[in-house]
Amino acid sequence: MQKLIHSSISPENYFGVAARIAAIDYELALNKDRASMDDLLNQAAKQFTGGALFADDALPTGRYDRYSNEYARALYDAAELAGREDLVKAVAPSLKEQMKLWWDLLSPDGYGYSWGRSLGAISYMDTMEIAAFLGIHPEFRPAPLPQLASAYFAAWSWLRSDFNDQTHLLSKDSKATRMAVLYADHSGREGSA
Repeated sequence: MQKLIHSSISPENYFGVAARIAAIDYELALNKDRASMDDLLNQAAKQFTGGALFADDALPTGRYDRYSNEYARALYDAAELAGREDLVKAVAPSLKEQMKLWWDLLSPDGYGYSWGRSLGAISYMDTMEIAAFLGIHPEFRPAPLPQLASAYFAAWSWLRSDFNDQTHLLSKDSKATRMAVLYADHSGREGSA
């Protein structure tokens, strides 16, 4: 199983996704093999149990972006669900630091990350997810709840103003779409669409 999950072409953040799925599967009794879930969670947590505050998403290259925050949140949720207090404690310092960084970078319109592989609308959606996570986990809040709620509302407002009620999609000519086209190759160089 580890060979399937951990390969040089897979971004590390997929461990967070896999950990969350495994913990939910176990909780719902879809998978009754506690050992395989624990093995996956241990593998997913390696960077954090090793002391990393930010997850390198392309070991050993050094790629750090919004996925580090998402990875840590997913792993934390999975560890809580699985009753893995050791992993909850290992990921907590990362979340504390990453939430401060996210808050420091947050723009007034709710845009969370201005670099990395997922520019555009996803950065607004990420703000909403992070604010919701912080609503449940006050120990990681970098600001008071009313300010976090304002960030959520700003991101929601931006997304809603760009939403096409006829197609139920974000508009084709949105700032988010333009950013995705400009950075389509993930390198920061203008790409083609």
